[in-house]
Amino acid sequence: MKIGFLKRSICTVLVLSLIFSLSVSATTIDDVEITDGYQDEIIDNSNYVVDQSELTHTPYEPLAEEDIPIERPTDLVISDEPEDAMLSYAPRAVYGPYTKLETMADEKMSVVVNGLKSAGSLKVVKYAGYNCYKFVSNGNTVYVTCDAFYRQQKATVTRSVSDVVTAAINKGSSNPLYTTVIRSKQYTYNGMKVFRWSFARVSVRAFHAKNNSEVVMNVTVQNAYDFDAYYAGLQDIGTSTAKISPTMAIRVTKSPNGLYFDSYEFRGQGENTSRSELGNLVSIAYSAKKITGTIASASLHVGTVYNICKEILKLTKTNSSNRKSYLTDLTPLSSSNRYLYKFETPVPYPIKLNGDYATMELGITYTGNFSSATNYNAYYGWTIS
Repeated sequence: MKIGFLKRSICTVLVLSLIFSLSVSATTIDDVEITDGYQDEIIDNSNYVVDQSELTHTPYEPLAEEDIPIERPTDLVISDEPEDAMLSYAPRAVYGPYTKLETMADEKMSVVVNGLKSAGSLKVVKYAGYNCYKFVSNGNTVYVTCDAFYRQQKATVTRSVSDVVTAAINKGSSNPLYTTVIRSKQYTYNGMKVFRWSFARVSVRAFHAKNNSEVVMNVTVQNAYDFDAYYAGLQDIGTSTAKISPTMAIRVTKSPNGLYFDSYEFRGQGENTSRSELGNLVSIAYSAKKITGTIASASLHVGTVYNICKEILKLTKTNSSNRKSYLTDLTPLSSSNRYLYKFETPVPYPIKLNGDYATMELGITYTGNFSSATNYNAYYGWTIS
C-alpha cells in the first residue's frame, strides 16, 4: 500500500510539474540570484511559417551589376566595428559597411530600423566594394551588406539590457533604454528565395516613481514591422508577426535604510491570454526579518506570491480596439515576518504591435528619507515566438 501510494504521489507531482512548465513559456531566473553584469536570456520558440498568400508583394526589380549606384559619401566616414557606439561628437557621420546585425550597437540599430521604416523600401548600392543597403536616420548613415539580410536569422535581441537597466536605476535615471528583436524566415515566391524579417524596437526601463514610494519596471514595443529581403532589395513592409514574451525581475542588493518591497501591481496591453491570475506565476524572494545593508541572496527564501503570501493576483482583462488590456489590483504583500527583496514577473501574454507593453509597480518601504545608496540588480529575459 505504501509503495503504491508513493508511486501515485510521484506521478501526480510529475504531471503537475509538466502542466506548469507548459503553461509558462517565459524565461525565468533560478532561485534569487541576479548578479551584476547579468545578461538577458533569450529563448527562440519561433515556429512561425511564412504564408505568402497573406502577404502583399510588389514587383521585385533587381539591378544589373553595372547599374548599381556607387556611394561616395561627403560626411565624416567612421571605420569601426558594428558593436562600437556611434560618436557623440559627430552628429552627421557614415558608418559601415557591416556584415551582421545581431551584435550591432543600439544607436546604429536604431538608424537601421527607423531608416528602413521611413524609406519604405531600399535597393542595393555599392559602398567600399560591397553591395549594401543605405539606412539614414537623424542625419547619420549606416551601410549594411545585402548578405546580412539574405539569410535565416534565429530570433534574438541585438542588445542585452539587464546590465544597463541595473546601472540606470542605481544612478537615478528614468530614461528609456532600447534593444531590437530580430528574426527571419525563408520562403519561396515566384521561384525566388525570400527572407521574411521581423524587427521590433523595444524600450525598457526601471526607475523610482511617486516621490520614491515605488519601483517601476516596464517594457514597451516602440517600432515593430515585418519586411521581405530579396537578393538585392528590401521591400513590402507589413504588420509585425514576432510575438515577444518578456520577463522582468528586480532584486534589492543594498539597503542602507532597511528598504524592502511591500506591494505589487501589474498592468499592460498585448495579445490574448487565457490566464486569469498571476499568483502562481510571479515569484518572490523574502526574509523573515528586515535587512539593513548588503542583502545576500543566500539569506533569502523563495516562492511564488500565491504559495508564500496566499494571494492569487487576479488578472482583469478588457478589450481595447484590437488589443487586450490587463490589470491587477494593488496588493499589499509584506508583513511583520515577511520582507520582500525580489520580484520576477514573466509577462503572461505576448507583446507584438506598437504600443503593446507590460509594467509592474512595486511599493517600497524604508526608514527616514530615501537613500540614493540603495542598489538593485535588474533583469530582462525574452521568449520569442
